[in-house]
Amino acid sequence: MVVDLILGDRWPWAVPTGLCSISVTSLCSDHRYPPPGISLSPEEHVEIGTNVTIRCWNNISGVAFFLHKDGHSAPIQRQKLSAGSTATFTLFGVTPADSGTYRCSYRIRGCWTSGKSDPVELVVTGEVPRPSLSLHPSQGVSLGDNVTLRCHLPRMAAWVQLWLNGTLRFNKEKDKEQDTAEFSFAVTNLEDAGTYQCRYQVSEPLRTSKKSDPVELVISPSPGNMWEWGLISPHSAGMGVVVAHSSCIEMNVRPISFARIPLVGHSHLHPLRGGLWPLLAPACNPTTPQTTNLCPHPP
Repeated sequence: MVVDLILGDRWPWAVPTGLCSISVTSLCSDHRYPPPGISLSPEEHVEIGTNVTIRCWNNISGVAFFLHKDGHSAPIQRQKLSAGSTATFTLFGVTPADSGTYRCSYRIRGCWTSGKSDPVELVVTGEVPRPSLSLHPSQGVSLGDNVTLRCHLPRMAAWVQLWLNGTLRFNKEKDKEQDTAEFSFAVTNLEDAGTYQCRYQVSEPLRTSKKSDPVELVISPSPGNMWEWGLISPHSAGMGVVVAHSSCIEMNVRPISFARIPLVGHSHLHPLRGGLWPLLAPACNPTTPQTTNLCPHPP
């Protein structure tokens, strides 16, 4: 049996045993070689499940880098570079046990090593990181269009949920090899509009993330769904607007502009909804015999 030991001393060691031979490798510190630089990303406080990257660098190409954690007698990771002068160490899905102080060093040739770098401190908190949510397309959505909401996950998840206005809408099992969950659907009614958020669950142990920041799905009116939205026309010159029943609008009336009018509630003619409403050319002339009985008066 051959056992390789890394010792911080200038001299090789010979350890005789009656049962096996032990080959001892001694690393000899030489302070003529400056300690490497070190960085931590994300910095300091991170949540459980986050992937953490520690980078170590110097100005010498093709060396071997060592990652040290305080409390461990030997390096916890090692990386030999064939070219370049920066090593990248990754801690996958960190837990509170990964909290601590990290440093790095490098070996030049033979047994000669640098001093250790300045320390970086990693603190792992108890919550799983929040996801983020994006909407595609992000604007110009009309009834009948297809939309996709992508939930971007900072770590592997078992289940992903999509929420609309605080109510769970979709709950899907997640492919653990992907870092994005997609929810695609056709916008079939105005109730599809609103505020969407996503969140995810991880197992071992089971934990649920906080919801993502919200994204807003706004449905715009189009010529094909004007009757669904309702029409607004001037009742008379100098007066406000009233809701007009579709039977009141002559076939030759065309929208001349759009205005955003915040309306809520219902009338006896049509449910009122906020959004873009068409402003029409004068719709019904009460003095015209064929339309007199079709023009409702404001209550």
